[in-house]
Amino acid sequence: ISFATILEPAKYLDSKLGAGGGKTKSLIITSISAFFFLAIVSIIFAQSMDSISGNGEVLMAIWLVFSIILICVIVFKTIIIISERENIIVERLGKYQRTLTPGIYFLIPFIDFAAYKQEMREQVVDIPSQSVITKDNIQVEIDGLLYMKVMDPKKASYGIGNYLAASINLAQTTMRSEVGKITLGSIFSERDEVNAKIISEIDKASDPWGVKVLRYEIKDIAPSQHVVETLEKQMAAEREKR
Repeated sequence: ISFATILEPAKYLDSKLGAGGGKTKSLIITSISAFFFLAIVSIIFAQSMDSISGNGEVLMAIWLVFSIILICVIVFKTIIIISERENIIVERLGKYQRTLTPGIYFLIPFIDFAAYKQEMREQVVDIPSQSVITKDNIQVEIDGLLYMKVMDPKKASYGIGNYLAASINLAQTTMRSEVGKITLGSIFSERDEVNAKIISEIDKASDPWGVKVLRYEIKDIAPSQHVVETLEKQMAAEREKR
């Protein structure tokens, strides 16, 4: 059996499983080289110990078992399976090398490293409630929901440290700015316009992060208790006038 025959399955895996660039071939060559290297070292070690203590065969067997276990661990660590819902960023010697899409891949041992894992499904981010002052100086509590999706895993990994936290903070500051331009009554009647403005502002800022904002929805609008009581008295007074 020639060495080329041994590598035939590797070529098939590279073509069918998307390993690309002969990564399976490199893995097999590395594993075989490591095995023969450890075998030669174990034989030399056993011969030297045999000349000293006479237990060379036992020590060689122990060393071979250890070598096989070590090789299996290395092979296991270099195989990576990516599910349909995620992408993985691979770095080679600390530098970006490629983006892995769903499938099975083989990394070069001790050289390639799966640095980042990005969720590719649409994500729902809960925007915490915050106090906002409207144009007519009324304080209200507003929270919302932000729907977003990673479009470029590389930008999402290297463009910003935490795009989720940045998106939440940006949504809150944009909400304060937009609500401050309108009155309390307009918040309810112009909710769709406010949502559209927030989406536009966040989408512009998040483009370098490789993230696309799909929707923003104002969830709850809660005026303070004092404001509620004042409005109730106002409505009662209007009813009495009628």
